[in-house]
Amino acid sequence: MESYCAKNVEMKLVDIMREIKDIFLERDISFRVKNPYPTALDVMEIASHFGKVIERENKLMTDGPRKFIRLVFDLEDNIDDRSKVQVFFDIYGEANEIGWLNMKIYAQIVSHMRTPENIATETFEDFYATEIYPDIERTAKEKIRRAIETIEAKIFS
Repeated sequence: MESYCAKNVEMKLVDIMREIKDIFLERDISFRVKNPYPTALDVMEIASHFGKVIERENKLMTDGPRKFIRLVFDLEDNIDDRSKVQVFFDIYGEANEIGWLNMKIYAQIVSHMRTPENIATETFEDFYATEIYPDIERTAKEKIRRAIETIEAKIFS
C-alpha cells in the first residue's frame, strides 16, 4: 500500500481506489460550564442536525465529589457520490465547584477516486480533482462553519 502526505492531504491506494483525506480544521475550545455532561450531550444533539452522528465513547465517571465526562463522536455528511465531510469531536470535562469542558474538533474531506485504469478514467479523475473538488471543499467548509457557529451560539448563550 502506498501513502503520500503533504500539507494535511493524505493519499492512499486501497485496492483499485485512491482515498484522499484533506484535513481543513483543527480546533480546541475550552469553556466553563455548570453541568458539563448535559452540555456535551447538547453539542452532540446539535451536531446531529448537520449529518449522521456516530457515537464512539460516552462516559460519566465519578470520584467522590468530582465528576469527569468524556464524549467522543463523529459527524459525517456525504457531499457527493465520491466525497464526504467528517468531523471528529473529542469532548472531556470535569464538574466540581467550577465545571469546565474542552472540545477538540478535527474536520476533513474524504474522497474516493478510482485508480486510473485507462485514459477515460484518468481524464475524469483529473477533471474531478481540478474542477469539481474545489466546489466540494468550499461546500464542506461552509457546512462545518455553520455547524460550529450553531453549536457555539447555543452553548454560549
